[in-house]
Amino acid sequence: MIRYIVLCLLLILLVPVSTPAVEQINLMQAERLALERNLNLKAANFDTRASAALVRRGYGIYDPQLTASWSEGETEDLSNTSTLPEVAVETRTFDFSLGQLLPTGAELVAAFANDRSRTETRPTPFVNPSYRTEASLSLTQPLLQGFGRTVTERQILYAIQDRRAGGC
Repeated sequence: MIRYIVLCLLLILLVPVSTPAVEQINLMQAERLALERNLNLKAANFDTRASAALVRRGYGIYDPQLTASWSEGETEDLSNTSTLPEVAVETRTFDFSLGQLLPTGAELVAAFANDRSRTETRPTPFVNPSYRTEASLSLTQPLLQGFGRTVTERQILYAIQDRRAGGC
């Protein structure tokens, strides 16, 4: 029995054991692997990207704004007397405007309004339906409160200061 145990141990020692090949890496690769696996560095990277996004979002105040509206309506006025006529009015309105905030705090707006109105009465109006179209350009500049680039861009400045305070 002891012979078999010794024989088995000898065979185990003599059989070559295959070991997995060890991968050699240089110092740069080791540093890169360490940085990739460091959770604190990943969190700092996310903080940096978030603060940069806040600064970019702040500059969104200078994006042009397009506003459009469409409305339709109908009114009827039915009188009980024979002297007053019954009146029915159909209206359609389409408005749109394009606005832009300027660095001084001023707002520049170009607007277009188009109204159509059709009236049913006795006697019938001379112009039916009637149209009203209006185009306007306005510039509104605050003089006392909200004037100047610093006041207009205060949210951007806060985001930049936050970014600096966070070490980003």
